[in-house]
Amino acid sequence: MKRIILVILSLLLVACSATKEENEAIKKESVFLGTLNDSEGQMVLPLNTEVYLTYCKESKKDVLLNKCQELLFEYHKLLDSYRYYIDEDNKTITNLKVINQHFNEEIVIDEKLFDALKEAIELSKLTKGYFNPTIGKLFALYNDKFLPYDTNNTDPSKEEIKLMLEAVVPYEEIDKYIVLNEKNTSITLIPYNNLEYEINLGAFSKGYVIDKIYEELIKYHTSFMINAGSSSICAYIDENEDVKWSVGSKDPNDKSSILYAYQLNNGFISTSGDYEQYYFNENNIRRHHIINPFTGYSENYHRVVEIKSDKKDSAIDALTTALFSIDDLQTIQSIIDDVSLYYDMKIDYCLEKDDYTLIMSEGFKEILIDSYSSNKIKEIIIE
Repeated sequence: MKRIILVILSLLLVACSATKEENEAIKKESVFLGTLNDSEGQMVLPLNTEVYLTYCKESKKDVLLNKCQELLFEYHKLLDSYRYYIDEDNKTITNLKVINQHFNEEIVIDEKLFDALKEAIELSKLTKGYFNPTIGKLFALYNDKFLPYDTNNTDPSKEEIKLMLEAVVPYEEIDKYIVLNEKNTSITLIPYNNLEYEINLGAFSKGYVIDKIYEELIKYHTSFMINAGSSSICAYIDENEDVKWSVGSKDPNDKSSILYAYQLNNGFISTSGDYEQYYFNENNIRRHHIINPFTGYSENYHRVVEIKSDKKDSAIDALTTALFSIDDLQTIQSIIDDVSLYYDMKIDYCLEKDDYTLIMSEGFKEILIDSYSSNKIKEIIIE
């Protein structure tokens, strides 16, 4: 708990600024959005992380908070692939956990879940399979090994990884095995290689929910920021409020420190790093929670991948996941271009290497705040 709070505070140090007159009228405050219970009464963090709302006007606090919680809880219950939930009629909600238990069976699902799955499948294609929603059983081989601090553990056996890789559906064929029916918003899962895979939307879920919250909150014409575990962030500035939002990027070797900061204003940030969930294997290789769906292992090409966009946090959350497993800059740029074109949005990025070299787009360089840049940064390369 303390670690997460330190992260939030470090963000808020540079999170909101205004003129003296606006400071007198605008109250900048952050509030935790709370927890919910699963079908067994166990407390659950929505999106499996702490989510905070920062608002700038006390008079809008209640309406923003209520709407945030409503959407956050509703979408989390649908997108959770680990737990069951009960609805108001005491019936089990048909979510990803339920879907994964029913192969070769057509199941009618909530339109909200249907739309999320449809977009996740499209992003799997756009990222050439580096984001793959059928990776659940492969990821499960590692899930209990990761910790948020230095620890040693052993890799799954090569045989286990090979078997679970055979249950990962290639992105070129994903429509054949995850069959979505628009007419009745139903889904049918077909085994691949005679194996039952498991849908797990990972970071995409956070981005998708952040998108839905953002779309609703801008209707209230007041500035706000939503922070989901410091990895998915959105910010909005109302045209009548003189507010600026900035975000600090953590040093992966010292998570209480900021390596650099940048202006966010209206838009979205997605960050993937190898320092929140990881272990060192018997060969002292860092294994982290972003698994390459083609090799079955995590890659160490980057320490951090950070992407800023003017819309669609779901897309860039899938994108940061995908780019973590790619070393070739030409392939990275090609995938970014495809996602940018599909969603008609501007994307800027920063790739942090192990030696503190930063590779970034020109647009990302333009939003950096020099006064917050650490002297640890070795070099900034513009691509």
